[in-house]
Amino acid sequence: MPSVSVILPVYNILPWLARMLDAMCAQTLRDEMEVLLIDDGSTDGSGELCDQYARKYPRLFRCEHQKNAGVSAARNRGLELARGEYIGFVDGDDWCEPDMFEVLRKNLLENRADVAIVSAKKIREDGRFTVSGLKEGEKRLWSSEEALRAMLEFQIDSAIWDLLYRRERFSDLRFDSRITFAEDKLFLTNLFLRAERVHCSGEIKYWYYRRSGSADCRGFSPKKLEENACYAQMRELLSQRCPQVMNSLWINRSRMLYFRIGEFCSSAQARREYAREYRALLKEMRAIPLSALRPFYSGKYLRSFRLRAYFPLVQCRVVRLKGFLKGLLRSGGGQK
Repeated sequence: MPSVSVILPVYNILPWLARMLDAMCAQTLRDEMEVLLIDDGSTDGSGELCDQYARKYPRLFRCEHQKNAGVSAARNRGLELARGEYIGFVDGDDWCEPDMFEVLRKNLLENRADVAIVSAKKIREDGRFTVSGLKEGEKRLWSSEEALRAMLEFQIDSAIWDLLYRRERFSDLRFDSRITFAEDKLFLTNLFLRAERVHCSGEIKYWYYRRSGSADCRGFSPKKLEENACYAQMRELLSQRCPQVMNSLWINRSRMLYFRIGEFCSSAQARREYAREYRALLKEMRAIPLSALRPFYSGKYLRSFRLRAYFPLVQCRVVRLKGFLKGLLRSGGGQK
């Protein structure tokens, strides 16, 4: 039986998929791993490539094909098939370091933790990147509440592709198959609520590729409205089981609302077609208590947040104008 099960959902990512499959082949823990390739009805040849790797490396890869049902359903299928003592996830258009899962398992065992997390680099198509997670050299051992705060206050990413957890403790945990945007955040909320010890390391082991066409990089998308259901469930869970982190939830939600309203302001068509949702987001934004945000955000940001809540189109135009003028000055366009 494998020690580690890694779940990799696949849907129309052929140009990038081989890179992640090769990264799995290069894992130092490869002989103790299984990688579950869940093809979610791909139509671009991604499923066939999965089959090729499964035939070539039958001890490492297991491939399952299903009708398109979304990333959450694909991951749930992987959880049903997983045999390992520890569970991890990766995305097929990213890549990771060869020792990532060995390091995660080592940190899990040495710290008697339920969940282990490493840091990641988020790299754009132009080569620019940001680091997500703790700084290199930093290590933390958190309680359930501390891990929730760290996620909600952006100390770590609300993603599942940089962690490993004990399957036995969370054997019935599943993704909400109705949600395919921000589904990681809801899953992590449930994971941390059940965990007693969460170890986090600043070792950079995962590379998240921010494609320009991916859902989190585009402007307005109806898919992003699924995030609202995610936060509604998080509010219910946390208010009942960990009410002391509710201010941290407002900190997190307020930033997401700021972005979503900005995306609406960039699309008159979106405001027309999704007028009810747009109004609901503005109402939610106005209801967030500023007292919860003041310890975390600057006064300048809070003023901008309030203006966007009540005068969204005007505030967004001012922000874009400021950005344009700054860019003009940096490029020397304002000089004679």
